[in-house]
Amino acid sequence: MLKLILADNQAIFRAGIAKVLAVEDEMRIVAQAQTAEQKMCIRDSVSAASPDGTCNFSNTNDVLSLSIGGTSVSSPAMAGMMALVNQKMGSPQGNANQVFYQLAAKDTLTNCNASTVGNGSPCIFYDTTSGTNAMTCLTGSPNCDTVTSGDQVGVVTGYNATTGYDLATGLGSANATNLVNGWSSVQGTPSVTLSPATLTFTSTAVGKSSTAQTVTITNTGNATVNAPTISIIGTDLSSYTQTNTCGSLPVAASCTISVTFKPAAAGTLTATLQAADNATGSPQSVTLTGTGTGGAVPVVSLTPVSLKFPGTKIGSTSTAKLVTLKNTGGATLDIHSGGITISGTDSSSFTNTTTCGATLAAGASCTISVLSLIHI
Repeated sequence: MLKLILADNQAIFRAGIAKVLAVEDEMRIVAQAQTAEQKMCIRDSVSAASPDGTCNFSNTNDVLSLSIGGTSVSSPAMAGMMALVNQKMGSPQGNANQVFYQLAAKDTLTNCNASTVGNGSPCIFYDTTSGTNAMTCLTGSPNCDTVTSGDQVGVVTGYNATTGYDLATGLGSANATNLVNGWSSVQGTPSVTLSPATLTFTSTAVGKSSTAQTVTITNTGNATVNAPTISIIGTDLSSYTQTNTCGSLPVAASCTISVTFKPAAAGTLTATLQAADNATGSPQSVTLTGTGTGGAVPVVSLTPVSLKFPGTKIGSTSTAKLVTLKNTGGATLDIHSGGITISGTDSSSFTNTTTCGATLAAGASCTISVLSLIHI
């Protein structure tokens, strides 16, 4: 039997429908009432009692009675239950209709009759088998059947409730706890595996990049895995980088993560690759291990750090000024093609030549000659 909680116009929003539904096993319906004296005409069997016991509003004393139902009750109640489902499953579930019907098909109608079902029932839906969804109406409105002349209200004829699905009550009322806990039995559970579980990189010189290694993520469950968030954590995370092809993973689908080791220091360097998703056991992880060797890295020194040219006549070329580039580090410096350039707003007013080659040994130096060219 559905239990009724009366609330003023704002109480449902202050309490929160999810909190209300989570109180006990049975679904709660929250109805609004302007005053505590207003009379409710509600029950599973869609009959129940107004003050004279008929719930047909033929008695003029029943004018203040209210029939609470429709989307004003079912929508917030269902939204609360779906919020609990999403929380239980770890992700939004989208269009839920097909899951409702699959769950209902597992119930035994004779054991799940709303009029006879007992506490602790495993039923997800309680089948409403009696009554109608007839609604109250104001006398004189379309299709309003007023039994007694002079009555202020009448009844709009509805559909009859029957065993199983019907147009009066649909699948019936829901047991929120059983619905939430039974959802995964038909919807499935996402699950992933990461392979291999560890990556070990060969010894690599400090500052150099290793050959990339690959981790494969596979959806081994029976539901879609949301696009995983890939990250690297740990003490030596700066020595590892990753790129990946991962998006949402349907059942049996996979994606790859490419991991590169570039040691920032000498010695054993460890970190952890993580994949955070909606699958069981999230986040999943892979251990990363590599060894940095050498310890020496090239270090660039430029002397001086600024150049100031004297006033130069437009169209003339200044005297060249020299900048010394020295590798003060302990390893060879690679100077990429086009690596020595002049940039900035007035870069066209300067030019350079250099004695520097493609590499510069540790402790060695070369010069860069800079000229100021004043254009007309």
